[in-house]
Amino acid sequence: MALRPCQTFSFSPSEIAFIAEFSPIDIIPRQAMDALPLIGGIIPEFKPPSRVTVPLWMAIFLKRQKRANILPPSWLSQEALEGFLEAEHKVENGFSALPLRWFEISRINAGISASDDMEQPELIRRLLRDLRETRQGKTRDGLVSINETHLQMDNLGSMEINEIRSFFAKSMDQIRRLSALTADNEDLNEMEDQSE
Repeated sequence: MALRPCQTFSFSPSEIAFIAEFSPIDIIPRQAMDALPLIGGIIPEFKPPSRVTVPLWMAIFLKRQKRANILPPSWLSQEALEGFLEAEHKVENGFSALPLRWFEISRINAGISASDDMEQPELIRRLLRDLRETRQGKTRDGLVSINETHLQMDNLGSMEINEIRSFFAKSMDQIRRLSALTADNEDLNEMEDQSE
């Protein structure tokens, strides 16, 4: 299947979510299991109620089968999210230091494990929505500072980068073309001044 030209420069949101599912996350297994060798690494032995770190995709699989509880990452707590949101409001030009795949992981966690693994899931969802909207606004405002060489936006997540990637690439091309035209015009003006 051929992709439209605008899609060749970026991943789809589902592709980014798929990549995020390889992120490590802690679970508490509900049943014992021997170590499991996989291509991506070895899943350690499960000894309930000991905490085990597994890829997110496996945590989702086990959660759906009611074989494990997912432990949300520390940055996905109410206190941490309120701190990130406060930091976003304090600093106008920068972004708070969330993990690279914060949006995808939080979305999966809030959807899969919200009912029994998270405290106050509705509050967590609201804080995540507020954080996302605040960061999107700052991203839009930050695109104004684009120049012919770069765009400085530290601590953006992978989904946030992907959202602005095609616009950014097209804008950079246009700015480079305009800069080249400006440079050519300046060279012509200098040559005309020298010939007079």
